[in-house]
Amino acid sequence: MLVRRGRIVFVGDDADAPPAPGVAVVEGATVFPAFVDAHVHLLALASRLLGVEVAPPAVASMSALLERLRRKGETTPPGQWVRGWGYDESVLGGHPTRHHLDAVVPLHPVRLVHRSGHASVLNSLALRLVGITRETDDPPYGLIERDQEGEPTGLLLGLEGWLDRRIPPLSPQEVEEGLRRVNALLLSKGIALVHDATATNDLDRYRTLARARERGVLTVGVVFLPGIASLEAFVREGLRPGPAGDLIIGQAKVLLTPSLDGRLPTEVVEQARGAVEAGWAVAIHAVEEEAVALAAEAVRRGGPPPRPLPLMGTCPRRWWSRRGGRWRRGGPWPSTPWRRRRWPWRPRRCGGRAPHPDPNPTG
Repeated sequence: MLVRRGRIVFVGDDADAPPAPGVAVVEGATVFPAFVDAHVHLLALASRLLGVEVAPPAVASMSALLERLRRKGETTPPGQWVRGWGYDESVLGGHPTRHHLDAVVPLHPVRLVHRSGHASVLNSLALRLVGITRETDDPPYGLIERDQEGEPTGLLLGLEGWLDRRIPPLSPQEVEEGLRRVNALLLSKGIALVHDATATNDLDRYRTLARARERGVLTVGVVFLPGIASLEAFVREGLRPGPAGDLIIGQAKVLLTPSLDGRLPTEVVEQARGAVEAGWAVAIHAVEEEAVALAAEAVRRGGPPPRPLPLMGTCPRRWWSRRGGRWRRGGPWPSTPWRRRRWPWRPRRCGGRAPHPDPNPTG
């Protein structure tokens, strides 16, 4: 097999092969073209690779999780944040609480992110630093779990963006190191191009990834999906869908997630229509049945998009015949009584969504 400038140009016997400057012997291994991952979250994956690994199979019990946190606390200066990614309450016997975390890491603020990316557990110090007490009201479209006395347990559902605005971000040096690890991981899995479909993608995230590409920190290609809330800022900067320097700008990303009491952000219909009228296709994250229905309504009212409009979500069988989008399954999500009531079918993962699962197209 002869590869030239990234393309396979010949397959056959050595005797028939055209001249080539170099030969790599793979000794019977299977050779694939590079993979394209259609849904990742690069900066979240960078944070995960810098933090404590608490996802299964590395961590399959509450005691194992707490021991990893204890060891991390011993090597971290007091007061610095300890971050962990990917815990799974189904193998731990339940969500950790602030009391679990306080027992092993009392001198550091701790944030553990659920494997779905849509729930976090904080210890008591972290709760105090972000301003959560028993008097704190639930933010819109989120839930602060409380015990029988009304005290926060540490479990926060749907508050990722709210927390990100209150927790110190990684330093530029940490971000660069995390992206180097991301790049090495993606290349080790044969992934040469990714789509960053983070709903909070803004100009700062765009510039961070563009710098990483320019400096050679990220050698994988990146299609960057701006979050719908930042779309006007991209337009003002003259950034449009298509190649943009070291990145490619893709669709506008919409996160269509109900609040814990079942309310849906119906403004997504107008957001999608406005984006399409401005020349953007829209990628809508929709999981619950009601959200999928509202996403379909947004597609219908938006009219024909500039390019095929993908809907990312889990669909009941009767919705598969809806026109206007391509459907794929998603998951996993933190277990709550509301989700079990509203979402009785079991999801199957297709494709990426790293860091929630590992980016492994052949696994």
